[in-house]
Amino acid sequence: MYKQKNQDIIKKNLLDLDHTTYLQYTNTTTVIMFTYLVGLLVAWLTNQISFSEPKHALKIVALTIVFFFITHGLLVHFYRKIKNIKEEIKNLDL
Repeated sequence: MYKQKNQDIIKKNLLDLDHTTYLQYTNTTTVIMFTYLVGLLVAWLTNQISFSEPKHALKIVALTIVFFFITHGLLVHFYRKIKNIKEEIKNLDL
């Protein structure tokens, strides 16, 4: 019984570390997304990029869509991992 409780405590600590890691990944991905948006907005406001040329605008829009699909997919993955870790911690006998 005592040995099992120690193993559960160790497992909880490891799950807490995983939770913290995925939370850090989520925060970093969110910061990267907002940095991209701010950079795009600043470039547009300072006329470094122009949406008047269709070929240029299409490249920017395509790159932005690909970027947001990837980052959104990562955020969903990290959120699910965090949710699963919380459920595993709840199921431990502590």
